Amino acid sequence: MTDRYDIRLLNPDDVYFSRGEGGVFQRVVDGKPYDELIVHWTFPFRYPSAYISIRTTKDEELGIVRGIEELHLESAIELRKELLFRYFIPQVYASRASIESRFVAVEAADGSWTDPFGDAQSP
Repeated sequence: MTDRYDIRLLNPDDVYFSRGEGGVFQRVVDGKPYDELIVHWTFPFRYPSAYISIRTTKDEELGIVRGIEELHLESAIELRKELLFRYFIPQVYASRASIESRFVAVEAADGSWTDPFGDAQSP
């Protein structure tokens, strides 16, 4: 890109995403291989499967994927997985706290309890 404010939409035929060694999200954009790529939602609530920013580890934007469904199947699957990994938000079903015994715990979907701060006792 010549101007840092230009928006470049990536052609689905010119991008290919996969997992590298150790599960790193990587691959080819416009014929150039990248060992690691970072993804960002540009409009996460309005367009959760569209307008995905693809960046290098140096935060240089390579372009925007207009829609995940436009990509080849393997690339679409890997991009969806990467978005889920990047924006993982656990669902909290209950919490317990006690000032006297200094513990805080959060119940996960599987019924287990964890200490989100790592410095307190379990309930």
